[in-house]
Amino acid sequence: MGERATRAAAQFPGQVKTLLQQALLLGDRFERQEVTPHGLAVATGRLEAAMDRLLDKNYRTASNERLAKHLRQQREYLFTFLGCPRELVKRGNCRGFSGSAFLAMLNG
Repeated sequence: MGERATRAAAQFPGQVKTLLQQALLLGDRFERQEVTPHGLAVATGRLEAAMDRLLDKNYRTASNERLAKHLRQQREYLFTFLGCPRELVKRGNCRGFSGSAFLAMLNG
């Protein structure tokens, strides 16, 4: 039987999307020199901790469990784009999972 997204089931992907959008905004702020390297490191650590809290949960719907499993497997790469100059990320020369590519995937 097809799985229909309930409000509760839709919360997890929405929370992931929000964290990745925050990371992209942080990268933009760093690029505009509104955030120091130390501030970037602290904020990145907070984003990583928030993502870890999301990924530590067990999800009831198959689609959320698949998403969580995928994110757990890619965990170490999720925010690496924050430590890489934006020009390299755009060219695909920065090792890591591109947050903007993942947001595009979430938006379908």
